[in-house]
Amino acid sequence: MPKNIITTPEQKFSDELKKELKGAKSAKFAVGWFFISGLKELKGGIDELESLQILISPSTNRHTAETMLMAERFRDEAVADILETQYYQTPEQKKEILENEALTFLEKAGKLKPSKENAEFIAWFAQKLAEKKITIRIYTKEILHAKVYLINKDANKSVVFTGSSNISISGFATNTEVNVRLSDEKQVKRLEKWFDEKWQLSNDCDFTALAGKALEESWALNKEVTPFRIYLRILHDIFSLDDDREKEKIEFNEDVPKLFLYQKHAVIDAYHRLQNIGVSFWLMSPD
Repeated sequence: MPKNIITTPEQKFSDELKKELKGAKSAKFAVGWFFISGLKELKGGIDELESLQILISPSTNRHTAETMLMAERFRDEAVADILETQYYQTPEQKKEILENEALTFLEKAGKLKPSKENAEFIAWFAQKLAEKKITIRIYTKEILHAKVYLINKDANKSVVFTGSSNISISGFATNTEVNVRLSDEKQVKRLEKWFDEKWQLSNDCDFTALAGKALEESWALNKEVTPFRIYLRILHDIFSLDDDREKEKIEFNEDVPKLFLYQKHAVIDAYHRLQNIGVSFWLMSPD
């Protein structure tokens, strides 16, 4: 008999999802946080799906609004104003959100350790996106904090999990999480209607193509990734920056090409090493 209440870390939520995904026709996921490593945990369960729709929240807007909500100096009205501006966004604003999310997506792919297994997973994910068997949209209307995993077994049977787990390894296995399985037909249909409404509202924020492009530019698929770059990445993993160093920010001007996360860390590390031996930096005008 399936467990209707899944508590993590006592139970592994991804195992329950994979049980229901086995032999299913399609699935619809809505989460606040989406991590590529989390999706990898479900690969075996979603490989044979005809379609998987994933609705996620933009990380930038979520951080801004949630920070304001937790800050006492902001009035409720001010927070409401910010959220209202999120609901009525221009096409240019939505384009900027998608482009920023693509950079974040690329960084997340870059955090997967170089290995044959991870390279094969990224290639598999990119292929699913290209075939549109996995589609991703970004919900920009309000903060998306819901976690809904709807799995259609066949025309007459569906199941929904809802609770606190995002698509992440920690959400699936190590955090303190609670998720509930629902199989009542009325409840399932209500949640599917909710998902479909949010999905339709995100029609102009389709992230599928940009996500695929980001994966194509990752270390696993980028044809410009040479053995030397892999060597640098390995060095970065071995001599990772300490926590204080990670928090430091160096602004890169617009003339600097887009860098992978580990390349940015390498620049910061080199900057500090040169500072430690007394090297001074002079800013030269191109003119």
